Amino acid sequence: MSACGAVGTLLCGCSVPLVTTARMALADTLVSETPARFEGLSGGRTGQFTLDGQAVRFQRMGDTLSLMDRLRMDRVSVQFEHAGHLGRCDGRGASATAGMVAAPLKPLELRCQFTGPAPG
Repeated sequence: MSACGAVGTLLCGCSVPLVTTARMALADTLVSETPARFEGLSGGRTGQFTLDGQAVRFQRMGDTLSLMDRLRMDRVSVQFEHAGHLGRCDGRGASATAGMVAAPLKPLELRCQFTGPAPG
């Protein structure tokens, strides 16, 4: 293999992202439920989307603390309102970087609370 071919192979190999699939654990009572359809969720801090054809308002917040680009701690929060139901989810996570490799120290974990006419 030529030097150009070796360098090309090395560069392509280094550009492959190390990605894991996000998964959310569901309570046993929710596993058999039909998923709700939502559309129109945008990337803004505030906005509106539809849930099974009904409007839902939301507000998102987030903070990141990075120490010398080696340790990153994230804090996120989202509040939403739908037909008299109120919800808030808060999450925290942490990751570390060594060279070109980033790894989660604590995966993002969400805790949600719901209030309104029916349980969350």
